[in-house]
Amino acid sequence: MNAVETEQAISTLSEQPFDPASFPFAFLEAFSNKATTLKRLKSDRQFLLGFKAGEPDWALYPLNGLENMAALKRKLQNIQKLRILVIPITGTGFIRSPDLPNATGPMVSL
Repeated sequence: MNAVETEQAISTLSEQPFDPASFPFAFLEAFSNKATTLKRLKSDRQFLLGFKAGEPDWALYPLNGLENMAALKRKLQNIQKLRILVIPITGTGFIRSPDLPNATGPMVSL
């Protein structure tokens, strides 16, 4: 891709409404990244977002046995514990998870 084509692609991208979820991929596409690369990046992003939420889709990542790795199991356990302990509220405070209505002790902010 030459400089003129790049400038045209960026101009076209700048005219579209901004979508934070799709912008990184549209930006990479504007610089002629391969469709397979973009597909892999989208899949990786979905896997990581699921992992962060404590519910990874192991089928999105191509390594067999990944779900059996001790470090990943431990990380998922920690994510689950944090999700059960505290639910952040927009603003200044925190509330306890509905799963623990009678819990005692200090609240922890994330």
